[in-house]
Amino acid sequence: MCPQVASIREAAAKSLQKIAQDFGPEWTKDHLLPRILAMARNSHYLYRMTMLLSLSLLAPLVSHDVLVSQMLPVVLAAAKDKVRCALRAWGPANSRGGGGGGCWVPTAHHAGAACGRGVVLLLEAASGAVG
Repeated sequence: MCPQVASIREAAAKSLQKIAQDFGPEWTKDHLLPRILAMARNSHYLYRMTMLLSLSLLAPLVSHDVLVSQMLPVVLAAAKDKVRCALRAWGPANSRGGGGGGCWVPTAHHAGAACGRGVVLLLEAASGAVG
């Protein structure tokens, strides 16, 4: 059975993205980003994975300076984080609980792959971020 809370975490990250779009980059930097970055210190890996997803969605919405000085160091540090993380596996063969969609399949591995994807997304966003 796929944990339905995974979709809730994803929806929460997308809601943060919408809030950031509505309130703008300065408000995001001052009010939203500190709370998201604080999740990097949480002992539970799901908070840290949610933080990475949130940062990847917020990266295109903040200034290049904020991206490089505040977000990127946290993502690079997370690349060294060893966790039992969840990878999204798609397809009917991997779908548990019906629906034919994807589900979060817990897989023990170094988080570098997931965090590496976060770094790539952040760097891609940096190249097109508001200057």
